[in-house]
Amino acid sequence: AWIWYFDSPGLQAQYWDEEGNFTQAGGVAMEKLGAVIEKSNQFVEAAESGYTDWIILPQSTNRELELQKGTVLGWHHMDLTLAPGATLSQFLDFMAEKYIPELEKIARGWTIYMMKGDRGEHADDYALMYWIESLEARDRLEPEEGVLTEEGKSAVAGVEPLFNELQELGTWTSEYTDWVIQ
Repeated sequence: AWIWYFDSPGLQAQYWDEEGNFTQAGGVAMEKLGAVIEKSNQFVEAAESGYTDWIILPQSTNRELELQKGTVLGWHHMDLTLAPGATLSQFLDFMAEKYIPELEKIARGWTIYMMKGDRGEHADDYALMYWIESLEARDRLEPEEGVLTEEGKSAVAGVEPLFNELQELGTWTSEYTDWVIQ
């Protein structure tokens, strides 16, 4: 997967237009990357792919992103259903102000970002991005998909009251993939 990180949507817009096509500056940048892309294509088969531009929500911007080799990026695309009478703002605020900070205290080495799709296949959808310092930090809680260690069970139990309160505002299912930065 390709991940393009921009400090702001304005900077991203310098390289791609509203429809996801390269601007003139984007075309120039891709020409400069041409040799790298050509070399990488020797090792992988080209495939059709879609894209989504995700924006980290303001509630998550007080943290720094640091891409390092070995960092695990857990991408959880959410299918969110709000409870009757609950607002999206209430759900997002509770998630940002109560649930995520408590989960991060318990899950050492994990930072969680709330994101909203801006354009592309998942425009207007929501996602959680788990920024985990290493495979070891992830596996300390969940060494296999769906299998929790004692520390993982303790983490889940530690946020269970907040999770139950969050469920009163909305529920979600998610599909996810853990990516390791190479």
